[in-house]
Amino acid sequence: MKIPLKIIILFTVISVINTSVVINRYDDDDCELDAKLVEEIASYKNVTKHIMEEIRTNFGEVMYNEYTRFIDTFGARPSGTEVLERSIDHMINLTKQHGLNDVTTEELEVPHWVRVHESASMLQPHVKNIAILGFGSSVSTPPEGITAEAIVINSFDELEKTDKKLIEGKIVVFDAHYVTYGDTVVYRSQGASKAAKKGAIATLVRSITPFSIYSPHTGAQYYEKNVPKIPTAAITLEDADLMRRLQNAGEKIVLHIKMLSTSDTKKSRNTLVDLKGSVHPEKLVIVSGHIDSWDVGQGAMDDGGGMIISWFTPVLLNLLKLKPKRTIRAILWTAEEPGLVGAQAYLKKHMNELDNINFIMESDEGTFKPLGLDVAGSKKARCIVKEVLKQFAPINKLSSSGYPGSDIVIFVRQGVPGASLLNENERYTRFIDTFGARPSGTEVLERSIDHMINLTKQHGLNDVTTEELEVPHWVRVHESASMLQPHVKNIAILGFGSSVSTPPEGITAEAIVINSFDELEKTDKKLIEGKIVVFDAHYVTYGDTVVYRSQGASKAAKKGAIATLVRSITPFSIYSPHTGAQYYEKNVPKIPTAAITLEDADLMRRLQNAGEKIVLHIKMLSTSDTKKSRNTLVDLKGSVHPEKLVIVSGHIDSWDVGQGAMDDGGGMIISWFTPVLLNLLKLKPKRTIRAILWTAEEPGLVGAQAYLKKHMNELDNINFIMESDEGTFKPLGLDVAGSKKARCIVKEVLKQFAPINKLSSSGYPGSDIVIFVRQGVPGASLLNENERYFWYHHSEGDTMNVQTKNDVVDCAAFWAAFSYVIADLSVDIPRQ
Repeated sequence: MKIPLKIIILFTVISVINTSVVINRYDDDDCELDAKLVEEIASYKNVTKHIMEEIRTNFGEVMYNEYTRFIDTFGARPSGTEVLERSIDHMINLTKQHGLNDVTTEELEVPHWVRVHESASMLQPHVKNIAILGFGSSVSTPPEGITAEAIVINSFDELEKTDKKLIEGKIVVFDAHYVTYGDTVVYRSQGASKAAKKGAIATLVRSITPFSIYSPHTGAQYYEKNVPKIPTAAITLEDADLMRRLQNAGEKIVLHIKMLSTSDTKKSRNTLVDLKGSVHPEKLVIVSGHIDSWDVGQGAMDDGGGMIISWFTPVLLNLLKLKPKRTIRAILWTAEEPGLVGAQAYLKKHMNELDNINFIMESDEGTFKPLGLDVAGSKKARCIVKEVLKQFAPINKLSSSGYPGSDIVIFVRQGVPGASLLNENERYTRFIDTFGARPSGTEVLERSIDHMINLTKQHGLNDVTTEELEVPHWVRVHESASMLQPHVKNIAILGFGSSVSTPPEGITAEAIVINSFDELEKTDKKLIEGKIVVFDAHYVTYGDTVVYRSQGASKAAKKGAIATLVRSITPFSIYSPHTGAQYYEKNVPKIPTAAITLEDADLMRRLQNAGEKIVLHIKMLSTSDTKKSRNTLVDLKGSVHPEKLVIVSGHIDSWDVGQGAMDDGGGMIISWFTPVLLNLLKLKPKRTIRAILWTAEEPGLVGAQAYLKKHMNELDNINFIMESDEGTFKPLGLDVAGSKKARCIVKEVLKQFAPINKLSSSGYPGSDIVIFVRQGVPGASLLNENERYFWYHHSEGDTMNVQTKNDVVDCAAFWAAFSYVIADLSVDIPRQ
């Protein structure tokens, strides 16, 4: 979840190698490089290796710690704000603290636009709040807001073809679906003025993103001269889709928008960090990223990562006492977001010095897995870069888009050769995106286990073993449902694990909506026999409500039901059913059972309350058998008591929907990372730290049960057992089970982690480890800010989008440090 070290290495070494040759900025048809030049580039192999090793073993962690500290200290850093200036001061001081004093700033005037209030709602055809996020430099509405009819427009071409009379006095909603950023961003940047020319009084723009969990995305927009300035903001994909559907259905859409903002200018600074060249100090290789951000989020990805790796380049090389022939200059651009203001000011100030810029680089599209460089320049320039990149295989992809970065493109247009970082910038994490969902008994689960074994060894820890066991292998083949009466409607369903199938033709039957088990018991059996029971128990807590999923089928079957549908176990829905495990009672007929969305449960409750007869058709086909799988054990042997264990754990399997990122990819990764990291840091506690990646947790703690059975005679050697299986969001502390003295020891240890020092004692510290706790083993699970955990739990929404790198890293840091202390204490955790 960190900035890959390979990105740091690539930016740093490229900057060194590029300084040994003059990058030709003129077209050259001959791509054959001079043999001496090829030989010179190859001669950097040793220095490249040296830099790589130093980053991997010593300085990579330093850089990443500074990155996380920067992001967590300053957060969002909008142009013109005090926090931006404080972050600039911080980077200046940090540079000097790391021994590089050649740091200067260049002052300039920058925009300072502040959103004061933003709200929107739909008034017709029904009342609904609309999430908006104003675009930078948008003008305000009148204080009372704007109330007007909306018209949904798909493209600029459609806008031009639409009669002006149909647009005048209305709010234009641009509903251009994401193709690429370049294709789609024009609706944000140019849409307001184009709509204003046709008489629109405001614009709302579908967010420039291919994915949404009801989140609008801001950005810069530009007003044309001599065109009325109108308010403009982003809306979510969901609301854009809604308004498109309403318009297609002939509905009149009336919106109310209120947007208040202020706008002026302030002073800011570009920051220049120089490592002077040993032969040609006047000549520059520039590495850059922007230090400002928008006022939402933390600006970690855009562009905290790019800024930090650029800053780190001259700082690291100075620490390593490596002085290339030309000067390496890191530029931390200010005010990029409102329109490349910092870069434009630098270009204007240094226009007469452009011939001295040998090469210019920028990272501003994420610091995910690096792939190579997007290079702009002559054919010969590209050939030289291509030759250099050979040392970085497989990070040696070279492209030439002609647009190598928003800040540096203005230099490229002046003839300066340059490049931007190519990386997998689709919210990448290697494990989750490679394997996705990992259901019990599947080949993909076993491949993911193999991957983690290999990854452990690649990180230098070879004490990794597996324990084989038999696991359930239930596969959904087909699932569909529809309402036939009182009207026809598709119903989204998601079968529960181990559910039996319907007959091949499905089941058609009347439905009865039941609120609780108590109501079920009180209802005459004759009213239930032959029907589909719909359990509509509203979410209170997971423990209170999950019983309708786990036990509902058998309870309804006892009353004669032929199938059950269960309101998803979640407090929130975006029309997404949530799956999970269910258990049939012995000697009770097994009936098909599935989840439905909150929306459809509410609908059926309303229909029944209105006296309507509800008839449903359900078709569910599945297969079920058993397969072999493995628990994975990663040990960092203790230095004094290697037989005694502190166990950290998470489960590697998931349901077959979503990606299993939150449940439980995050918990599995931070547990795996604990012994791996401590080994890299050469920290050996007194007791062994064992990470266990449980298999087959989802179908019923199968992996944990197998481990307990196999190691029952060794439980006395488990000093403490930990589990993370409720998200890896912002860490808060631990939920501890054990004796009073055990809890007191944990409480004392947690004091070192304030404010991550909350301690609770629910008596249920984790689904896998609770079976160990019941045997007297003290344990704990991670407490974190997981209020939204059950929004995505066991659904298609459990993807990397719901996890943030900073939160996962914070969890990993806390998990590793806490387990080290517990494993290294002079006393065992007492059981009495």
